[in-house]
Amino acid sequence: MEPLQKISFVLLSQESAESKQIMYQLANSRFKQQDQLSISIIPFLSSVCDGWLTLFKLHNMDMELPNIENIPFDKLVKSTRVSYKLYSDKKHNKINNKLQKAGLERLALLKTDYNFLQKKIVKLFGQKDLGVFTLDGVPYGNTSQLSIYLEKVLDLKSTSSLSDLEKNSSLFLTKYSEYIASFINSVITQPFKNSIDEKKSLSLDSNRLKHDDYFFYDEKRKNLLGGNLPIDTQLFLFNILCQNNFINNVMPIVFQTSGSLFYRSKLQTYLTSINCLSLILKKHSHSINERQIQTIKQLVEEKEKYFTFENKLRNNIFHYGIQEVPVSIFKDTNHYFEEMVEYSVGINFDYFISSVDRSCSIINQLLCELVIYKL
Repeated sequence: MEPLQKISFVLLSQESAESKQIMYQLANSRFKQQDQLSISIIPFLSSVCDGWLTLFKLHNMDMELPNIENIPFDKLVKSTRVSYKLYSDKKHNKINNKLQKAGLERLALLKTDYNFLQKKIVKLFGQKDLGVFTLDGVPYGNTSQLSIYLEKVLDLKSTSSLSDLEKNSSLFLTKYSEYIASFINSVITQPFKNSIDEKKSLSLDSNRLKHDDYFFYDEKRKNLLGGNLPIDTQLFLFNILCQNNFINNVMPIVFQTSGSLFYRSKLQTYLTSINCLSLILKKHSHSINERQIQTIKQLVEEKEKYFTFENKLRNNIFHYGIQEVPVSIFKDTNHYFEEMVEYSVGINFDYFISSVDRSCSIINQLLCELVIYKL
């Protein structure tokens, strides 16, 4: 391996160990809301798997990979790995159409197993259609967002009933989670395994987690997200808000993560958020006020101080093969990620992360304003 490839390998191994620790915590903790946490973390664990698959391909290493319901494991990994970007790289109309289509399909499925009396009740009182998951009242996930993460798993169009969907998706998700765990376990070498506590569980009183259902597509009873932007644009932004909260609240508080996997995920979601707000500014500036427009512009300017075309930091955040960074800057094996970021942004890592955290706080406040979500 070339020197930068060796450094990339160490980083990938360290983040694999973090991933394995998270999976042990989930396995050692059994409570009602566990699936919500498991699904929310899957895209980031898939990103680690994708890093290894890319490394194997680079070195022409063949690896026998399984299929899950006729979907090759590597394709499923790649699909799930990019899902946390929540279509932010796609055209705006395509985002809205996809979210609305999936939402209406979910709504239709909710009614499939109802008996006569239940159908009468729904006709009279409506059907809540969007579930929101919170930690200490802060939303970190919702059913629209999780269906994006599991787009390859949840075949809404060809499913005849909600019970069938839940059964099939549960089996699929269990298999996929097991394969992720097995894959990551197979690539972690002994020095990195030593940092894993196999008995560690989640740091959480499950009463802090809640799940509430809301009316979203029912215009008469709608009681969630009441901003001026188009309804599916608001849902798109709410998904981003939930994802930000998962990384910045759930990961450090519930999973107690503090390594490069956490910081990489933080910066990925930060960049995704800025990209989404830039899209809103381009398409919907007529629907937001001048203060909000200026806030978005300031956030974009702040981001562009550090993520320039020349320093390639964005690519090094989203991919594990480090490029355009001199080998000489890497001094401490335990802090390769921090050293890479410091070199690219030209300031102390902790100071930079503090700046990102301040921006993330402003982003989340702005998102709450745009969709009128009140904590």
